[in-house]
Amino acid sequence: MDLNILQQEDFTARISFVKGTFVTLGYVSPEEISRLSQKAMTISWDSSHRQVEKFDATKFNRLLGRASVKGWEGFTMKEKPYPYSPENCDFLMAKWHDFARFVNDMAVDVQRLVDAKEEDNAKNSGLTSGQEPISQG
Repeated sequence: MDLNILQQEDFTARISFVKGTFVTLGYVSPEEISRLSQKAMTISWDSSHRQVEKFDATKFNRLLGRASVKGWEGFTMKEKPYPYSPENCDFLMAKWHDFARFVNDMAVDVQRLVDAKEEDNAKNSGLTSGQEPISQG
């Protein structure tokens, strides 16, 4: 694997999600996951006036979605296209468990993103656009 990918701030892959839908995801590094986890901590005070930190999984999912999801195709709501926006991403991350799990699994796995990008590139190459392969006979 070419490790230069780990230095690319804008590395993304278009990945098939459910039938007829694609999600464009960017890689989220362990360093970024740590930063997002810290942002997802809530601080409160208990009855003894001690500070209590609690991890807010819903907030973390929203932050991870915003950090990773760069766009999508094929989603609809009320039979109309459901466009990508940070707010629409927040909605899907909070309300659709399968979508949130997909983003959580894929965004942190650089090898799966690289494989998905290579697969998408192969599908969109000249051979898959209706051309016949050249015979080697």
